[in-house]
Amino acid sequence: MAAPALGGALLVLLAAPAGAQPRALDEVGERLAAQARQGVVLYHGGAAEIDLGAGRVALAGPGIELRIGHVLELLAEDGVVLWGRPRGTAVEDLQALYAEGAVWLRLYGDTFAAAAVYLDVQGGRGLLLDAELRAIPPEEGGARPWAAAGVAPLARGSLLLRARRAELGEGFRRLLAEQAEISTCTFAVPHYALAAARIELVRQPAEAGGEGEGAQALLERPALRVLGHTVLQLPWAVPWDTAWNRWLPRLEAGSSRRFGPFVRSSWPLWPEGALDARLLVDYLGERGPAGGLAAAWRGPPGDAEAYRGELLAWGVRDRGEDLGGLEPPRRERGRLELFHRDELPFGLRRELELSWLSDERVLAEYFEREAKTDKEPESAAFLRWRYRNQAATLLARYRLNDFQTQTEHLPRLRFDWVAQPLLPWRPAPYLSLRYELTRVRQRYAAGLLVPARLGERLWRADLDHRLEWPLALGPLVATPSFTARASGFSEVLDPEGGEQGRLALGAGALLSTDVWRDFELGSLGYPDLALRHLVTPLVGYTDTFHVDDRPEIFIPIDEVEQVRELAAVVLGLRNRVLLLEGERRRELLDLRLATRYFPDPRQAGGQHWDVLRGRLMLRPLAGAELGVRASWDLERGRGLRADLEARLQAGDLALHASYHALRDRYEAVGGGLAAVLSPRWAVEVSTQYDFVRDAFVSNRLVLQRRLHRFVLELAVEADFGENDLRVAVDFQPVELLEGGVLERTRWREPLLY
Repeated sequence: MAAPALGGALLVLLAAPAGAQPRALDEVGERLAAQARQGVVLYHGGAAEIDLGAGRVALAGPGIELRIGHVLELLAEDGVVLWGRPRGTAVEDLQALYAEGAVWLRLYGDTFAAAAVYLDVQGGRGLLLDAELRAIPPEEGGARPWAAAGVAPLARGSLLLRARRAELGEGFRRLLAEQAEISTCTFAVPHYALAAARIELVRQPAEAGGEGEGAQALLERPALRVLGHTVLQLPWAVPWDTAWNRWLPRLEAGSSRRFGPFVRSSWPLWPEGALDARLLVDYLGERGPAGGLAAAWRGPPGDAEAYRGELLAWGVRDRGEDLGGLEPPRRERGRLELFHRDELPFGLRRELELSWLSDERVLAEYFEREAKTDKEPESAAFLRWRYRNQAATLLARYRLNDFQTQTEHLPRLRFDWVAQPLLPWRPAPYLSLRYELTRVRQRYAAGLLVPARLGERLWRADLDHRLEWPLALGPLVATPSFTARASGFSEVLDPEGGEQGRLALGAGALLSTDVWRDFELGSLGYPDLALRHLVTPLVGYTDTFHVDDRPEIFIPIDEVEQVRELAAVVLGLRNRVLLLEGERRRELLDLRLATRYFPDPRQAGGQHWDVLRGRLMLRPLAGAELGVRASWDLERGRGLRADLEARLQAGDLALHASYHALRDRYEAVGGGLAAVLSPRWAVEVSTQYDFVRDAFVSNRLVLQRRLHRFVLELAVEADFGENDLRVAVDFQPVELLEGGVLERTRWREPLLY
C-alpha cells in the first residue's frame, strides 16, 4: 500500500521552529523514548511498504497492533506509518508514528480512542483528532507497570474526556484539549458533562507502586451541561482535580412553620480541589429573599491537612415574625462564620475563628440544626507550639456578639508540661505543670443587670503543679500525689482589696489493681479462642487541705477562682470482657463507674455523695454495638442524664436505635434503618419522638436510585412538632457518590465515646 499521507496541518503544528533546539525530555517522556529505541513489536494483517532510505514503514489494515515495552500499545484499522530503522517484524530507534482509522492507544495507563493519532516519540509530543480519553478502573486494567515506575495516569476513576482536537506535550505529561467535555457517562449525549473551550490536564507524579494523584486540570470558560443543555457557565478559568466533582447545584424545597414555602440552593463559583466556593440563593416564603457565599478550602493533594478552612456569609431581609409570633430584633439579619487552621514547621499550629451573628435568635431561627449541635459561637486567634510532652499556646479571644455572656482573654499565654519523669528510675516520679498568664474579664450580655465590678478586666497568673509517683506493691499499684497551685489577681471583688495572691496545697493517693480470669472455649468447639474477664477497682483519697482565701472574694471568671478546701474519697470500677485469639484481643464489653464521697458535706454544698457517672460499651458481634452513658444523683436517688445508642449491621441492612434524656429538659427515643434493596435501589428511614413535646420531631426518608453512571437521591424530612417539611433532590455521578446509605457518617461514627 502507499504510505498514508500525513496531513499538512499536523506537520505545520508539530514541526519545531527553524533554529529551535529540541527540548530535553523529562523522566516520563524519556522512558518511552528509551524503550522505543530498543525496538517496536508489530502485528498486522495487511500489506507493508518499507522505505529503508527514508527510514519509514507503512502498514495497511485491518488489525494493526504495535507495542513499545510496557509503556505504549496501539491498535488501528486503516493504516500506520512508522519512522525509524526497520528490522524484520520490528522497528528499532523509533522516531515517530502516525495511525488512522478507529485508533486505540494506551499510553502510561491512559486509554485514547481517536480518528487519527500522530506521536513524536523522541520529542515527547503528539496530536489526536476526534479524540476520547478514558480512565480504566484498576479492577479492569490488570497489572499497571507504569504505576510502579512512578508515572500516574492523566485520568482516573471512570473519567471520559471527548475533544475535537487534543495535543500531547512536555514528554506526554501535558494534554491540551480543545472544544472538549468531561463526563463519566458514556452516552453519545451524556446525562451530564463539564464542557470547556479548552481543557488542560497535567500529569502528577505517582507514589512508588501506587496510582499517584492523577492529574491537575484547568478548564477555560467551563459549563455544566445536563442532557446536552447548558445549566451553568462560568466566564473564567477554573482549576480542577480529576478525582471529584463539585459542579452540581444543590436544591432543597419544602414548607415550614417558620418560613412557609421555601427554596434553598447553592451554585458553584469556584469548584476547585483546594477551594470550593458556592453562591447561596434562597427564597424563604414569608420571610423573604436571602443568600450569601459559602466556601471551604484545604491543602494540596497528598497534604490536605496542611491547612483547611471554611467561610459562610449569609443574610436575609426579614419581613416576617420569629417562632412564637415574636418581632425580629432587626429586619436585616445575617451571619458571618470564618475558620482557618494551618500546620506550620517546628510543631506550630495557627488558627483563626470568627463568628458574628446579627442577633441572638438568628441562629435558632434559620440554622436550627447547627444551633442545637454546634459549639458556642466565638471569635479567637490561636497559636500553639508542641514538642513531645510540652506545649505552649497563645490565645486572643474577643466577644463579638453583645448578646452573649463570654470570657475574654486579651491575651492568654499558657505552657503545659505533662508527666515529665524526674529520675532515671522505673517507676519514676512524674511532674505535670501548667503555667498561665492572662488579661481576662467576663463580659455579660447587654441588658443583663449585674454589678459593674463583675465585668472588670484584670490580670491573672495561675501556676499549677502536680507530682505523682506510681509504686508497685505486689499486685497493687499505689500512686501518691501532691499538688501546689499559686495564683495571683490584679483585682478582687472588693474595689479596695487591691492585688491578691492565693496558695492552694493538696495531697492524695490512688490504689488500683487488675484481677482477671481466662475461660477457654475449647469445650464449645473453639480451641483457639478464650474469654478474659478483667476487673480494675480503684479507691483513693484526695484532700485540698490548704487554700489561702475563699472563692467569694474573687471576681468570678472560671474554675481558677473556685478553688476551695475539699476532701474526697475517690471510688471507681472498670469491668471488661476480652476475646483472646492468639496474640489478638477484641474488647466485647467495657463498663466504667466512678463517683466521690465527701466526709465533710459542708465543703461540698451540704452533700456526702457526688454524682455517679457510668458508661458502657458492648460489642458482642462484628457489626453490633451498644453504647450507654448515664449519670445518677446518689443524694436524691434519681437519674440526671442518660444517652443510649445501639447499632446493628448485617450485610445490606443497618439498624439504629437511640434514647436521650436530660432531667427536666428533654426525653426522646429514636430509631432508623438503612437498606440496600437491590443493585439500583436503596432506602434510609429514621425517626425521633420527643416525650416532652409529645410529637415526632425528626423524621427522615431517603430514596436512592442508581441510573446510568449517576445516582438520584430524594430526601424528605418532617418535624411534626414544628410543622416543618423539607424535600431535597441530590444528583451525583456514581463514581463520585460519597458512599451509599450504609456509608453515611451517622452509620459509621463511634457511638457516644
